[in-house]
Formats: sequence, structure tokens, C-alpha cells
Amino acid sequence: MFAKILSFKDLSFIIDGSVPYLIGAGLFIAIFVALKIFVVVIRHRVEKIAGKTKNKIDDVLLEVVLGIKTTLLTAISLYLALQFVPVPAILIQVALILVLSVAIYQGSEIIKIALHFYTNRGVSGNDKKATGAVELLGLIARIILWALGLLLILSNLGIDITSLIAGLGIGGIAVALALQNILGDLFSSFAIYFDKPFEVGDFIIVGDKSGVVKKIGIKTTRITSLQGEEVVFANKELTTAQIQNFKKLKERRKAFNVGVTYDTPAEIVEKIPSMVERVVKEVKGVRFDRAHFMEFADSALLFEVVYFVLSSEYNDYMDANQAIHLGIKKDFDEAKIEFAFPTQTLYVKKD
Repeated sequence: MFAKILSFKDLSFIIDGSVPYLIGAGLFIAIFVALKIFVVVIRHRVEKIAGKTKNKIDDVLLEVVLGIKTTLLTAISLYLALQFVPVPAILIQVALILVLSVAIYQGSEIIKIALHFYTNRGVSGNDKKATGAVELLGLIARIILWALGLLLILSNLGIDITSLIAGLGIGGIAVALALQNILGDLFSSFAIYFDKPFEVGDFIIVGDKSGVVKKIGIKTTRITSLQGEEVVFANKELTTAQIQNFKKLKERRKAFNVGVTYDTPAEIVEKIPSMVERVVKEVKGVRFDRAHFMEFADSALLFEVVYFVLSSEYNDYMDANQAIHLGIKKDFDEAKIEFAFPTQTLYVKKD
């Protein structure tokens, strides 16, 4: 049995029927190449900008552009090309769902890239101990992204998501009310991490409590006090409290008063500021500010002395303070200047 030879009319029908698909294939290739060239051009531009600036925003943008996958470009090209090809509507819908799925996955990866770049941009070792809050924030962001993407996909499949959104809203409100204290501490930990009022290793004072920060957790922050015990604060409490942080302390200011008796001669009183200045300037790591005869107090002639200790270490501050006080005591003893102390003179009148 011989095979039937196709006529020119049959061959023409086959060619004519294939033209739309050939056009679709050509469009797919053209769109894909155009998107690829666009991404390469954008990457080149961002690389040039990032090389000229010192800020981190363009570096993150470059990482995002580099993270764009070929899969996403392929899915977009396929969906756009199918618009010009006589294919069943279900196939175009499947292509759209493919684009949405790949885009959601790409968005999730972009979130990971951005957070990874943020937590590894030259931060200190102590700061990296607190990256758990950022990782949790990234996880929450990806869950929200996937949830919204799933709703969008279901909507494109023709499923009514109105009741589902309403149910999720009511459920979310119920969960938020039940966990408001925990969620308050959770979001406070994010605020502490990003705003950085303190970091692990800082010495802080909160109210009547003070100590070194040892751990910044999701719900609590723990400090070790000077006495050695561990003090636990709720993160929400720390975001509303006034905190003294000694990390950025470069120098310590000291102001104190010295009182001498009213019997001190005026010429000696006049010399006391210069005597104190000389004592302060002889101590290393200290910058003298001023010394003045301040006032006539109830029981003393008061002098105010101000200086700065050029160190953030408390031991250095106390060493300088001690040296200055001892120096003033020695000089006053040599000059026979008497320190004043609260006294009362009682005069008795006799008849």
C-alpha cells in the first residue's frame, strides 16, 4: 500500500496553519532577547553608579538585578507570545499562573538578598548576634508575599476569594488581640535592631537598673548588672523607657566644689584657682576647663572646678579623679589652707 502523496493545496493549508505558531515562536525569542538585553543594560548602569558612590542603596539594587533569574524572563516571554497565538484560553491562563508563581518566588529571593546584604554589610561580631530579629522579619515578609500571591493565583483560576480574605482578616484580628503583648515585644525587637539605641556589649542605664547588654532576643533583652546578676527587660519596655548608653562616650565631664574657711586671706583665695588648674593639668589624660571662686556659702568660700577625663573607661575616670583630689589636698596642706566644713558659732551674752 503506497502512502498518499500530499497535494500542493494540502501543503499550503499546513503552512498557513503553522504561520501563527511560527510568529508566536519568533515573538517568544524576540521578547526573551529584549528582556535579557534590558536586564544586562540595567545591570551595567547600576554597576557604574555603585562604583562611584559610597551609599549602600545602589549596592542592594545591584544585588537585586543580579538575582533576576532566566526562569522569570522565560515565563514572561511565553505569556506575552501566547497572546498572539490561537491557543485555548486555559493555556494562556496557565502561562499567567506560571508568571505569577515565578515572580512570587523571585520576590521572595529578593527579600532574602536584601536582608542578607543588610546583615553582612560590615557589621561587628556583637551586632551579628542580633540578626535573628532580621531573619524572623524576612520570614514574616516572605510568608505574607506567598499568601498574597496564592490569593492572586486563586483569583486568576476563577475562584471567589472574597470570603477567604474576610476569614483571614477576622482570624488575623483575633490572633493579634490574643497575642498583643507578644507581638508588641516582637515588633519592639525589630525597632531595637534597626534603630540601634543600644547593641550587645553596650553599658546602659534603664531607670534604676544598669549593666552590660548580653543578649537582644525576640521578646526580651538581658543585661548583666555590676553586681553580677542578670536583669531581664521586655523589649516593649525598652522602646518606651529613657535609656542612657555609654558606648559613644568619648570623655567624661567632672564638676565639683571645694570649700575653704572664711579665715582664708584674700590673697590666698585669689591664688586657689591657679593652684587647682596646675594640679589638674599635671594629671595625664585630663583636659582642664575652669576653676572659679563661685560664692559665699553658709560655712565656706566655695570654688567650682570643671575638667574632662579623655577616656570612656570608668576606671580611668576614677583614677584621674583620685589623683586630682590628692593633688589638691597636698597643695592645700603645704599652703596651710583649711578646708571648710559645716560649723556653727554660738555667742553667749552674759548679764
